[in-house]
Amino acid sequence: MTIHKFLSISVIAILSYGEAHTNYIFPVNGHGLVKTMANGDAYRSTVYYVFELYRKYLQGNMIPVSITGPGHKNVLLSDYALIEGDVLDSAKSLKQDLCFVDSAASIDDNGIISITLVNRSYKDSQDIRLKLPRGYKVFEIWNLESEDVNAGNTAENPDNVVPLVLNTTKSTLTLLPCSLTIVRCKK
Repeated sequence: MTIHKFLSISVIAILSYGEAHTNYIFPVNGHGLVKTMANGDAYRSTVYYVFELYRKYLQGNMIPVSITGPGHKNVLLSDYALIEGDVLDSAKSLKQDLCFVDSAASIDDNGIISITLVNRSYKDSQDIRLKLPRGYKVFEIWNLESEDVNAGNTAENPDNVVPLVLNTTKSTLTLLPCSLTIVRCKK
């Protein structure tokens, strides 16, 4: 099935430099989605919620996303190949611009569009403006964020960072550093 809708995201410049970009890796017995405790109880890591939100809302067909905004220019992909196999040998010499905001979008069988927005900057918020397909309006926004980029869930505070529904349906948002936002839209 071909999707003829196109989504554009403009990131209004809040300039910053020297950001680090990483991919999440699952080390053995290290950073699991569910952490067990000595008393037999367990709690969900913040990464658990990323997978839960993606699984729940990114259903259906992919929609192409266009992002413009601040980031790093002419990044050599091999500079980010920290583990063998991260970047294909044939792509290691390629350079590309990397925006601080990354995104993916899908449309489900009911015509609902879900847009993920990730602020890769570890120190600066990013202001974004969504340009939605004709007739679509934001109806729900989920956010997984903290003022402290090092915050996480612990045995002592298992609900320190959890997804929250924002009380807004605006198509302009401010993404905190290292945050995930899922915007849901319908006609």
